[in-house]
Amino acid sequence: MTAEGTMKAVFFLAALVVGVATVPLANGRLGAFGELRLRWGPALLSAVALQIVILFLIPNHPYGIHAPLHVLSYILIGVFVGANMRIDGMWLVALGGLCNAAVIVLNGGVMYVSRSALEIVGLYPLPDDGFLNAAVLEHPRLSLLGDVFPVPPLHSVVSLGDILIAIGAVVLIHGVCGSRLIPAVRRTLRQSGNDAVAVLRRVVLHLRDHAHTPD
Repeated sequence: MTAEGTMKAVFFLAALVVGVATVPLANGRLGAFGELRLRWGPALLSAVALQIVILFLIPNHPYGIHAPLHVLSYILIGVFVGANMRIDGMWLVALGGLCNAAVIVLNGGVMYVSRSALEIVGLYPLPDDGFLNAAVLEHPRLSLLGDVFPVPPLHSVVSLGDILIAIGAVVLIHGVCGSRLIPAVRRTLRQSGNDAVAVLRRVVLHLRDHAHTPD
């Protein structure tokens, strides 16, 4: 695994720590994790196993199987996430995963990472010793969704998808633990949706009245 990949793991770990640490502050119950029933767990375990294989066991394999296996690991993660969409926050994880997967698929099985962002956190150049799951590319596709956001305190570079996944993980933790944060988030989203509908309705009525007004 590259140094960038290792530091990204630290980013996700930090999100999990924030989620767990804030549950008691929101009157949640951490013991509720023991009651959580996840579907398609083997798909997630298989994805993790594939990542371990391509990054640690055969990083220098000469037959170019790393990129397809990298994409396959994301497909398996997608299966797991899709099977558990009923859980609060999982839709954010899914959206973030789709953003990352799109970049990886369109760039030949590798996540694009910004050179300038790597320089900011002191990770450039990346080592060139085997398969890299993230790389600086000359002509990246969907570059805005790549690893372009430097996080100096964590010595890491993350993508929009990573940020969505991290937020989703925090929401998921609070949802599972029954904290008061989730009802508040739901009320906010519901109110935002109602406000958007009200604005759209006013715009439509205004346009209709304007269209019926004689010149």
